[in-house]
Amino acid sequence: MSMKQRFIKARYYLHNAARFAKIYPEEALIRAVVIFSLVSMSVFFIVPLYWLFSAAFKPPNSVGFPPELVPSTITFENLNHIIVNTEFVGTFLVNSLLVAVGAVIIVLAIATPAGYAFSRYEMKHKRVLMVSILFVQMIPFLAMIIPLYRIFAIVGLLDTLIVITLVSAANTIPVATWLMKGYFDTVPDGLEEAARVGGASRFQAFRIITPLAKPALGAVAIYSFVGAWNKFIIPLTFTSSKSKWVLPVALYKFISRRGVVEWGLLGAATLIAMLPVLILFVVFQKQFVAGLTGAEYKG
Repeated sequence: MSMKQRFIKARYYLHNAARFAKIYPEEALIRAVVIFSLVSMSVFFIVPLYWLFSAAFKPPNSVGFPPELVPSTITFENLNHIIVNTEFVGTFLVNSLLVAVGAVIIVLAIATPAGYAFSRYEMKHKRVLMVSILFVQMIPFLAMIIPLYRIFAIVGLLDTLIVITLVSAANTIPVATWLMKGYFDTVPDGLEEAARVGGASRFQAFRIITPLAKPALGAVAIYSFVGAWNKFIIPLTFTSSKSKWVLPVALYKFISRRGVVEWGLLGAATLIAMLPVLILFVVFQKQFVAGLTGAEYKG
């Protein structure tokens, strides 16, 4: 598209917007406020993140204040240092992957049958149980740190990746159960009834209907993965060995006790830490959106 064509198209949109504002002034004002709010929020979050990423490609020890959004010299020294000379990729990234994948498996294994049961079975005090699950999610995690610490100390799981995985999964299961329950509600029960008439057991009927909930399974998996990936207080509290650090803890350690920050290395490490999550969202964004919006089963 040429510059002239773009100018004509932009003028056309502006003319239509002005015409709409003249006919429907109140709706136009609401739209303007919404657009302004979204743009402001985007700038508020994107600019600091962009500056941190630009710091990753600057020469070491060249990042200061005020921050430079466009680096004058681009180099990969910081990324090379993080990958080659530190344990960030070989240890901390692997630990985060193990914790996140383990949490996803546990959440799916518990939330899927739980959501199916709440959706399909009639039970006494069903609504009370569902509300109780959400009530547990509303309790601040900081209020449970000391009891959990004592429990895991007694069973000997402190300073292990297992404790991070278990606590991260437990923190996600209530919301995941609600998501799965809501999606199973949209799936017609005709296949299950046909399977039951054909002699299938309850478990066999559950296995038949589960593949139809792939969007919800994908949304729960991504939600669980990102939740476990971003956990900071949990690994910081329940682990002490450097070999058990996950990425958020490793990023925190770039800040020295004196408050000195190596911004170039921190930017490079942050970029590496975000890549798996970005790739996950790009690949499974359709399933994630469909699962969260409760798109009805069609077929």
